[in-house]
Amino acid sequence: MKNSTTTLISAMLLFAITSTLTRANEPALTLESDWLDSRIGSSGNILGAKIINVVNDPGSNITVIDIMLPLDNLDNYEQVEVIGKTSQQPIKQRRSAEWIKNYDNDSYGLRLHLKKEPGFEFRLRLIDSEPGSKSSKNP
Repeated sequence: MKNSTTTLISAMLLFAITSTLTRANEPALTLESDWLDSRIGSSGNILGAKIINVVNDPGSNITVIDIMLPLDNLDNYEQVEVIGKTSQQPIKQRRSAEWIKNYDNDSYGLRLHLKKEPGFEFRLRLIDSEPGSKSSKNP
């Protein structure tokens, strides 16, 4: 009886350690949009992203872009990268992306503040660094 209890406890500890290590090595869950133009009306099919507003402040070289996404679980994504098509590198964001939630109209999205003049193409990259968490859901 003592050996079976010790074996059971050892197996449970091994399972707990293995599960923790496996989760630690899981890659982040990443969603990417199509290439979008920085103009009102531009849309993509992959995430259903649609540009609904673009405002440029020429004095500060900041472009604010509002994008609607038909995803209701955007809070699961801790990081938003904006990838420029020409450079294939992240575009500098003046501040973190803001989540837009309009529950009355069932519309959700992002507001980006980009250090860039309008007239460029970009892709959204939404990153969930903890894909195994209970709150994470695939769209």
